[in-house]
Amino acid sequence: GAILGNGERFSASMEANLRAVQWLDRARPGDEDLRARLYTNLANDSYRLGELQQAITYLQKALRAATDAESLLRMANAHMAMSITARAAGNPEQALKHCDRALSIHRQLGRQKLANQILSNLGDAYFADGNIAEARRAQTECLERAREFNDLGTIAAATTELARYALTNGTIEETIRLAREGQSASAAAGDHLYHATALALEGCALDKVGDHDAADELFRQAFAMLVERKA
Repeated sequence: GAILGNGERFSASMEANLRAVQWLDRARPGDEDLRARLYTNLANDSYRLGELQQAITYLQKALRAATDAESLLRMANAHMAMSITARAAGNPEQALKHCDRALSIHRQLGRQKLANQILSNLGDAYFADGNIAEARRAQTECLERAREFNDLGTIAAATTELARYALTNGTIEETIRLAREGQSASAAAGDHLYHATALALEGCALDKVGDHDAADELFRQAFAMLVERKA
């Protein structure tokens, strides 16, 4: 299930994870740490397939299982995913709360690379709450640390989100520069969803300056990526 999910085969990943949960239900005693991992996987699959409410339900189950297992790592992962889904559901206050909790746990565990990834989510939560200055601060800090770690996936996320903030501020040249950096990093990381997002943001910027043909071509590329992966 995890391998299929990492390969962006989300429907197949969900099927494998559901089968794993069924077998785990038959086990006595059940492994709550594994249960938390499986529900988090299912939530990620649901989120990528656009089934937001189902993702939230799975994450609530994941957090309960992680708490029962007394697994700080699984709790942190569940809180981070709940922050993402809360933001997508239009609840920035809950997103900030879960993000802060995940950040605190990962720092407590000394997992600085994962803690840095959460800074990107924190920036998104601030942006959803209308606080663009704090969003930019968190995302810029995340990007600087990601470059130190050579964490391509986080570089892709941070540059793409900073491009979104720049577009909101109307700084077109900065938007295009960051979006292109996001495209390069996401292509290197194999993250097609961020790649599609960065393409679309560059397209939005070009559209604003009147280059509609170039913008449309970028939109077509982004849309093709999403359709191919049923995202």
